[in-house]
Amino acid sequence: MKFADFIKSKLFFRHLALMVVVTLIFIWLILQSLKLYTRHGQFILLADFTGKPLDELVQFADEKGLKVIITDSIYDENMPPRTIRVMDPQPNTGVKSGRKIYVTIISSAPDFVPMPDIREL
Repeated sequence: MKFADFIKSKLFFRHLALMVVVTLIFIWLILQSLKLYTRHGQFILLADFTGKPLDELVQFADEKGLKVIITDSIYDENMPPRTIRVMDPQPNTGVKSGRKIYVTIISSAPDFVPMPDIREL
């Protein structure tokens, strides 16, 4: 059987059709499993906790299955300690459960600054 005759045969077209069908089913299964794995369309709307106590965000995060991570603390005498100054992701954005919320809070005391020894000058 010549190659040209094989390409024109019913066997070739059956195998070609079978390959196309199997490939389409495989792609469909991958897309469906990705929707389940990434929880497509399911998110939690993150409220604005800027200027509020850290305890409120921690309570909200525990209820919704989120994690709070304090990345930094800054001193501001005009705001009470343990108040949220900056949060990431930004307020009013959608996050998925199990994600981390990074916050910068207000510290209770200013940072210590090393002073040079000026007694011997």
